[in-house]
Amino acid sequence: MRSAELRVRSSKGIPGLEGRNVRCSVSERKFGGRGGRRRLKIGVSQACGLRTFNFQPATCNLQPPLATYYSLTSSMHKLLVKLAKAMLRMLPAYPSADYKPLDQITPEMALRRTIEEIEDERQTGFLKFFEDFELPRTAVALDLGCGFGGRTIEFQKRIAGHLIGLEIDPRVVAPAIKFAWAATGASVSFMTGLGESLPLMGDSIDLVLSYDVFEHVRDPAKCLAECYRVLRAGGLTLLVFPPYHHPTGAHLEGYCSRMPYMNVMFPASVLVDAVDEILDSRGDQYRPQPLRPGDSLYSLNGLTIHRFERLVRESDFETVSIKLLPLFSRLNRQYKAWKMRYYAWIFSGLSRVPLVRECFTHRVVAILRKPF
Repeated sequence: MRSAELRVRSSKGIPGLEGRNVRCSVSERKFGGRGGRRRLKIGVSQACGLRTFNFQPATCNLQPPLATYYSLTSSMHKLLVKLAKAMLRMLPAYPSADYKPLDQITPEMALRRTIEEIEDERQTGFLKFFEDFELPRTAVALDLGCGFGGRTIEFQKRIAGHLIGLEIDPRVVAPAIKFAWAATGASVSFMTGLGESLPLMGDSIDLVLSYDVFEHVRDPAKCLAECYRVLRAGGLTLLVFPPYHHPTGAHLEGYCSRMPYMNVMFPASVLVDAVDEILDSRGDQYRPQPLRPGDSLYSLNGLTIHRFERLVRESDFETVSIKLLPLFSRLNRQYKAWKMRYYAWIFSGLSRVPLVRECFTHRVVAILRKPF
């Protein structure tokens, strides 16, 4: 462990800290290696009780190789951040009125999002990815990462039985509870919990559904193990998610930029700082959810196709199928608007090429079974 004094350039979580020096202990493993500056940023933030902050060395006793590492990489890092900012600003994106962090979402906003999810599921939603698979009629199903609850309500109409929607924050689904009661009676319920620690008894669920969630959970391996635990023998888990190196895998299009492949072109630490600086310059007070330990980018675990396939092999699940939909698949929401049928065939084979598939797969679609 080394002690270091850092000058805070901007902080989130404790007002009035800007410009002051903070002394704390820093481990070498948080500083050196891949993404070292970002890990130092997270580690120091946790040690000081901050959500996150940008820093610069003030006075410190970091000895070689740590001091040398910082001096060699800081100038290159700053240059890459400037380049990333320039590219992000070529196709800027701004959060809509209802695109807010959890602590800023009102019940009215949540209800609007619930209705949007219902309409989206009816048009180009999750279950369309499984149209060639006969979904079982189940007694109890779990919608893992149910969002604002709209899809959960639609799932119940298709699958019957009882649907349980699970989210990490009760403020998200609270307005959906009354809406669901009016639409389905007692056939839909919601609960709060984490995918890595499901608040359910073992062998209690027949079907687990998860749409664009697995790239967000903190620990995909634990989440997969929890799905296995709560399923009854013969139960299924249906997963759909975009791989990390998808064109919009950085998930910046909702609040910062629509520029594709930014997380392929730049290290995560560079991209995080570039996004932070752009959001700071706008002055609209919007901020994404804080980085969690292990995150590649905000609320993203960096799940790739290769890693997911390895996690499935190491799990106790039986693989029914894992499909990699081409980037310009018919299930892409922009398929008709962008007239993809004229050029989709050019890229269709790339989702089957090792390494390249990580960048040219629209969605990973998996059906996993708990053996009898």
